[in-house]
Amino acid sequence: MTAIPGGTSAVDTAVLDDLGRQLGAREEAEEILQMLLDSLEERLRALLQAERDGDAEVLRRVAHSLRSTSYQMGSVVLAGAAGRVEQGQADAESVLPVARAAEAEWRAWLAG
Repeated sequence: MTAIPGGTSAVDTAVLDDLGRQLGAREEAEEILQMLLDSLEERLRALLQAERDGDAEVLRRVAHSLRSTSYQMGSVVLAGAAGRVEQGQADAESVLPVARAAEAEWRAWLAG
């Protein structure tokens, strides 16, 4: 478990375990999670670039996508951080530490 500020876990791995059961095999959940991880860096770069460019529409769209997939993959904390960016309540940089913590926990789940 990777603690984020406040000592909270970034990912509820029970959500991932449940997803594996619902799909009939852990491997199915692993594939979906790997797709998220494969696109995470690109999404974070796009989020930061949209903010630098002042492109509010792209910023909202990328933040919304990150929020939705993070929530579905057990990271309510990352979903919340992305949601605050989507709503204009936080800057894109604020997502990075939470995203790094979630990424570490997702990778640990894949390894375990």
